[in-house]
Amino acid sequence: MDDAAVAFYSEALKKVSETEEWKTEYLDRNMLISDYMDAETATEYMTQFEADYLASLEAAE
Repeated sequence: MDDAAVAFYSEALKKVSETEEWKTEYLDRNMLISDYMDAETATEYMTQFEADYLASLEAAE
């Protein structure tokens, strides 16, 4: 995805995550915890998650 698209979707999801409807109709209804991450933070998180997951698979062998 190009940088403009990343910025657009990151901002759009941030706005959604701040609405009362998101909190009551989605998070509360599905017993989820709010944890919005912007694109940069989410990328860092997922990169580390993948590394940890792959390491756990190797340890299980």
